Amino acid sequence: MRVAAIDVGTNTVLCLVADVEPGGRLSVVADEERFARLGEGVDATGRLTDAAMDRALDGLAASRATAARLGAERIVVGATSASREAANRDALAARVEATLGLRYRVLTGEEEARLTFRGTLALVPEVEEAVVLDIGGGSTEVGGGGAGGGPPHPQKHAGGGGRHTPPGVHPGAPRAPPRGG
Repeated sequence: MRVAAIDVGTNTVLCLVADVEPGGRLSVVADEERFARLGEGVDATGRLTDAAMDRALDGLAASRATAARLGAERIVVGATSASREAANRDALAARVEATLGLRYRVLTGEEEARLTFRGTLALVPEVEEAVVLDIGGGSTEVGGGGAGGGPPHPQKHAGGGGRHTPPGVHPGAPRAPPRGG
């Protein structure tokens, strides 16, 4: 079965389209990244801005189009740190459902750690035990354990890479080399 997983994070909208093979192994068909900066301003206001929601919706629409073009039978959306922390996350969820017909599921930090762990090991089934570290834009998750299940004690930690990035520097933004020496 071909599936699409869309991860709406603090900075990016990620879309992975994959075939689920016997035993649960994933065979990647497409892996896309779009910068939406959904979390812009959430730390200061506790709310998602209209502009950030528009960018996230654009990223979700493009991801849904990719999934449809590649024949995904199922599309799931998981929203993470910025959506968890925003008081108006339900407004974005309503827009996503009304506009795109997708269920916008906000994951807890523990769910995010568990799903990241399981998804990672589904890509590398020869690995029997692992620790998976996911440094996102707004949070960091850690999960470790065996391939037979999920991490027994997934952990979510506040603070991702985006929270420690200087103002005005956007993820993926090119930087000029330092002058002088």
